[in-house]
Amino acid sequence: MSLKKFNFSFFIILVFFITNCYANQSSETWYFYKVSKSTVYGETEETRDNLLQKREAIIEQFADTIIELTDSHLKINNQCLSEYSIHSTSSKNYWGSSQNNTLYKNLFIKESISLKEKIDVINFSESNKSCSEIFNKLIKFDDYLVNITNEGYLIFFSKQADKKQLSSEYKGRHRPFSLFGHPMIKDKRIINQINKNCNFFANEDKSLKYGECAFDELYVYYPYIFSKIKTSLYKSSLNKVNDYEYYLLSKFPTDSNNLDHLEITLNIEKKGEVIDSIMIYKESGSTLIPKFQYYYIDNQLQNLWLLQIVMYENSSLTNEISFYEVKQIDYWKHYQIDENKHFKLIESIECNYKYDSPSSDSPTSWECK
Repeated sequence: MSLKKFNFSFFIILVFFITNCYANQSSETWYFYKVSKSTVYGETEETRDNLLQKREAIIEQFADTIIELTDSHLKINNQCLSEYSIHSTSSKNYWGSSQNNTLYKNLFIKESISLKEKIDVINFSESNKSCSEIFNKLIKFDDYLVNITNEGYLIFFSKQADKKQLSSEYKGRHRPFSLFGHPMIKDKRIINQINKNCNFFANEDKSLKYGECAFDELYVYYPYIFSKIKTSLYKSSLNKVNDYEYYLLSKFPTDSNNLDHLEITLNIEKKGEVIDSIMIYKESGSTLIPKFQYYYIDNQLQNLWLLQIVMYENSSLTNEISFYEVKQIDYWKHYQIDENKHFKLIESIECNYKYDSPSSDSPTSWECK
């Protein structure tokens, strides 16, 4: 065998050996799971709103994050690839004191995850700033990777890709907008969901409900309709079926050129004549007691659902200078469009709320029927 052929064969074997060794490295993958509802430091009336905005920003930043760990490298999406070191320690040693350890253990418990006594701490290579700018370090136990933010939030990553928990606001921001509305409204179970997760009661940990309120998703989702409105009286066609045209008519009241007073009607018209019309969207956000009516129309233009929600500011839950918003259902209605193209009410549910005293802001129970 000539020297040239020997060198070429040796090169091929070497490349195969290196590639095969890298491919055979054990690899683990974690996917974004959730952000803790509260921080380890707690909140005050002065910090609550800023912290909730920060939590939303964290979810927005990391919702699509995937972390891959091989024997030698850690990869975060396509943003960074870094060597890393890992060492085991006790959670008490990691947080420096029994008091801090207890605080973090309690925060993990609130998230229904048990913090182990022994954890692995992952540090990035000091020379790789692209990774350290994303996370300062990670802790690993069981099937979780956890990052702790400067504010004291926990960012969880899980090996289960379908375990992702996103906030209602995030879902509202990222759902593609449709003039037909949000399909969540057609399910009457939304009534109990809002009553349960959008009302704060005096003796409960309010942070447990952060990000769970369906109203927040609707509140973020529907303002996208404003981008579709070009004038103070604007027609948006949904469809034409035979001689009938279905369209939305958006208008502002003559006494207020204000987005808080937008009203939208669903109209059915035949040859220039309106057969029937019904108000499907209205928002009076600047009034003393804001009301929001949202809607959903099925693609077949046969059914319409309406949901009206009232929002109160509840000061009795904390103190005189701090408010918690309470959302309550006024009504949920289901209409069908009959063969004559008229809106026919099929089902209507209204909610009544009970209070301990006339001066109380927060209901103790409700009845919807």
